[in-house]
Amino acid sequence: MTDPRREFSIIERYFAGLITTTSSAILLGPGDDCGIFSVPAGQEVCISTDTLTAGVHFPLGAAPAVVAHRALVANLSDLSAMGACPLTCTLALTLDAQSSTDIWLAPFADHLRELIDQYAIPLIGGNLSSGPLSLTFTVLGTVPAGQALRRDGAQLGDDVYITGHLGNAAGGLAQLQADGSRSSMLLDRYQHPTPRLATAMALRGLATAAIDISDGLLADLDHVAARSEVGIEIALEQLPLSAALLENFDLVRCREFALAGGDDYELGFTAGIAQRQSVAAVALATQVEITRIGRVVVGGGVQVFDTTGQPVPVARRGYAHF
Repeated sequence: MTDPRREFSIIERYFAGLITTTSSAILLGPGDDCGIFSVPAGQEVCISTDTLTAGVHFPLGAAPAVVAHRALVANLSDLSAMGACPLTCTLALTLDAQSSTDIWLAPFADHLRELIDQYAIPLIGGNLSSGPLSLTFTVLGTVPAGQALRRDGAQLGDDVYITGHLGNAAGGLAQLQADGSRSSMLLDRYQHPTPRLATAMALRGLATAAIDISDGLLADLDHVAARSEVGIEIALEQLPLSAALLENFDLVRCREFALAGGDDYELGFTAGIAQRQSVAAVALATQVEITRIGRVVVGGGVQVFDTTGQPVPVARRGYAHF
């Protein structure tokens, strides 16, 4: 990709047309030095950037559609953690010799276009370069002023909730690494996670704190505990485990996946006891299972307890970035 004509031809052929949603907020898309968008009155902007690299955040040789899906959804999940509505995104894409071919780029761009349409988050610009395969998405979303879900609002006595099921993605990755499995519900949850955008937006005004579960339940809830200056207690038996996970792994390993596996991109949040019926109504309205798994207490950090009230030792708490 040393020929600049090749760079511009890739941009024009695969990415220039990805501003496909009808959004009045987007004033200028790809093709200029900067993209331009406007912010609706009374809204605040939430912005997040994540880099995913081959061999670290997705397997070497992963299908281009899988790469596109995991990369964009990882960033959309950050918007969901804030209760934000997607607005626009940029993509800095580094391509190696294999991924710079039309055979790789065509399905990558096709699936990215599907996601952009599905989540109404048009591509407004970015960068293209040559090197080891990596993707850096920057996503922007809007939230009504003062209503963003944050990590620092958990209150003593709050309930702790989780959306969906925990551990499915880790189970799918374990299957892939063990036997090269290419078809299972667990593997699909690893390759094609779902950001809980609608559920998070419905929790504005109900949740006191929130975070997306990307590095593992314990590691991520540790951030909420630290920012809110509280402790969090998790009931081991209340962890939401799917039938598929339990059918493929023993209970001990299922719980290990749920506590520290990561890549679930579910939403963890806290809410007052008085909001239990309202939280249940959000689950019903958005058709997403929500499970109460613990409570906010005096202290610090996150602890797990068994049915007898004894603390459960946990060797691994989640993914370490370094």
